Amino acid sequence: MALVAALALGFAGCGAAGGDDAADSTGTRAGAAPDRLRGVEPPNRERKPAFTLSDVDGGRYDFLAETAGRLTFLFFGYTHCPDICPVHLANLAAALARLPRADADRVRVVFVTTDPQRDTPERMKRWLGAFDPAFVGLTGTRSELEAAQRAAGIAPSVAQPAPGDTGYAVGHAAQVIAYGFDGRMRAQYPFGTRQKDWAHDLPILLGMAGAGDAAGDLHVTGGYARIMPTRDVGAGYFTVVNASGAGDTLRGVAVAHAENAELHTMRETGGLVRMVPLGQYAIASGDSLRLREGADHLMFDLPAGSPAAAAETLDVTLRFARRGDVRLRLPVRAYGDEGGR
Repeated sequence: MALVAALALGFAGCGAAGGDDAADSTGTRAGAAPDRLRGVEPPNRERKPAFTLSDVDGGRYDFLAETAGRLTFLFFGYTHCPDICPVHLANLAAALARLPRADADRVRVVFVTTDPQRDTPERMKRWLGAFDPAFVGLTGTRSELEAAQRAAGIAPSVAQPAPGDTGYAVGHAAQVIAYGFDGRMRAQYPFGTRQKDWAHDLPILLGMAGAGDAAGDLHVTGGYARIMPTRDVGAGYFTVVNASGAGDTLRGVAVAHAENAELHTMRETGGLVRMVPLGQYAIASGDSLRLREGADHLMFDLPAGSPAAAAETLDVTLRFARRGDVRLRLPVRAYGDEGGR
């Protein structure tokens, strides 16, 4: 397994009284291409590890079997950690909350404690529930937990002396590991991964996950819209991933109670940036179209009195040559709300 890569991503010691949280936050995020993952993509796509531990309700949890057919995030940490562990889970939970429910249901987040003495099932259930009640918490004997960490290709955790009433901190690998629907590693996310990095990668990971499925199709994920304060112009952003076995072409788009809806791209000429229609957009099998702020986007006009001007969600129809109409509902986010990015 990729033990060396795991060590390079960061081994963190965190505690209530200022443990060492200087985890490495390097990776491929800075300057990454829009359709490339911002997580650290492994040179070898290791298989999802096989281990069985106890869940917070006392049942036995077969990690390989329980997460089969889902995009899976695996993280080893502990509940007395004041920064690395809660920051990771809070950022991931926030990004998942912005996905359409159907997409979020395809994801499983599994947290494995590295501190079984203090992390009782009751404490883990309450702690994880503060981020997302759907997050899975696992524990076991120290030997079971060490074996699970080794199976995942990361260095086993170590207890460290620390000041304060907790008595000790726990040094543990600081990355979240992502496994695709095919049961192989897609990326690792070191401490320092931001909400907008998760929001960028989740639609790509969901699309990549289904790209090899015989029943795969077009997936539209990660969408939201903005309405100008003047209430007469709006913009929309989302990702279309063609996980089907054939290419398709986005021929047009419509927004309920709006006019002149079309895809735009940005062009720079002579030092000036202008918007021009993107026109029909061909998406080959396995490729994607990503609309994002400052780049390709959906633009539409709102006539006076349009109910869309003050709506919390917008109904959008994408018209594909092969698939036909695909309908989606975009939540409206205020300008300045970076949660939409």
